[in-house]
Amino acid sequence: MSKEQTSPLAPQSEAQASPIPGMSLQDYTANLRKTTQATRDMNAQEAEYCRQNIAELENPELDKLQLPILVHNFILLAPKYRFDVLDSIELLLREVVRSARVFSKERTAAVKVINDIKEVKKLDKDPDYPQVDISQFLTAYFHFMFIGKHEDNHEQRTALKHIREYMIDKLKVVLSHKEKVVSNCDEILSKKLAGE
Repeated sequence: MSKEQTSPLAPQSEAQASPIPGMSLQDYTANLRKTTQATRDMNAQEAEYCRQNIAELENPELDKLQLPILVHNFILLAPKYRFDVLDSIELLLREVVRSARVFSKERTAAVKVINDIKEVKKLDKDPDYPQVDISQFLTAYFHFMFIGKHEDNHEQRTALKHIREYMIDKLKVVLSHKEKVVSNCDEILSKKLAGE
């Protein structure tokens, strides 16, 4: 091999070096573009889900029985904000216990669900990875209200309104973040990257 020829195993010059040792600059750039596109696509899709859920929550004709599905979606899109929702659901169930007959099966079952919520609060601490789908507790609340033929009292109406408004507010925060990520990815993808 002459001095002018370089071995394919020879180190790349600083100008052409990849940030990852052993990977060519072209491969690094291709992987960066692929990862950026995947990140963009995922965040764009989640931003659309946020918009859809916000629109449903803001709909004045929304049936309150749709809230468990929207809470389920909420904890997938905005998991770190779920704790306040769980507190409101616990309040709803405490009102069921307060209004139910003392020795009724309904009251006993509602107390069990409240105890389950307390256990979840002890275990479910990681902001980004929910341990439990808390929408099941809201479903239980509606179940108890239905079988007991109860109407929502003032405290329950206030709590349900808070859950709805809180989810709208936090989904808007998440939506803004997702849109910023998409914008940043678009900016990266619009440029010619080193090695291309």
